[in-house]
Amino acid sequence: MFIVGKLLWIVFAPANFLVLVLLGVWLALPSRRAGAARRWLGFIVVLALLIACTPLSKLPLALLENRFARPALPDHVAGIVVLGGGISPAISLSRNEPAITQGAPRLLAFAELARRFPGAKLLFTGGSGDIFHPAAKEAPIARQVLGQMGMDVSRVLFEDRARDTYENALFSRALANPGPGETWLLVTSAAHMPRAMGTFRAQGWHVVPWPVGYWTRGEVWSSWGFDFLGGLSALQAGLREWIGLGEYYALGYSNALIPGPP
Repeated sequence: MFIVGKLLWIVFAPANFLVLVLLGVWLALPSRRAGAARRWLGFIVVLALLIACTPLSKLPLALLENRFARPALPDHVAGIVVLGGGISPAISLSRNEPAITQGAPRLLAFAELARRFPGAKLLFTGGSGDIFHPAAKEAPIARQVLGQMGMDVSRVLFEDRARDTYENALFSRALANPGPGETWLLVTSAAHMPRAMGTFRAQGWHVVPWPVGYWTRGEVWSSWGFDFLGGLSALQAGLREWIGLGEYYALGYSNALIPGPP
């Protein structure tokens, strides 16, 4: 299912889907279907303007990012688990230098929380989610990055098998072996937090959310402008999470369709 999902996303990701539709329009123009092709082209132009100019492109992300507010830090934390997603392993290995992605705030927050709670257990979970480079894993590169940030990596458990959020929760719980009543913080991107919380709860691990890496200001209808690339990136990230929520609930990986605060 992991590989099937990755392959389907390659086709139906908004940016790729637009390219395929445009290709179909171009192929149809010289044929008797030119009228239909022009209508599809008009549809693409209107859609592109909506993505570039209106808040609709960021609406899916904003709704997810607003789902879990960052709580006040408890006095005692037994452990902190951070999900991979802030590193490109394939580029890192190719360039012999850590390649940090938009998920980098996860690592920054992890390092800061580790400093605040020197007695907490620490766990990083991230293998390879790349079906074309399965041997390129995040955990070894995260060890390098965290060490360069001045963090004592001997404190950190590195889980390097997880390919997705479900396996993050499954393998992390087995490795951390949290005790009854222990308080663990879960660090991941704010838009990804609902799916992550639902997945961890389904594993019987009731963690405290610590969302980071916001894309939006939280004001759902405030993002007017003219930025097609930015709007398309936000739309693609948001739709991917919403599709992931539906998929995880259907497969029984999450305890709720749209997880939220208890």
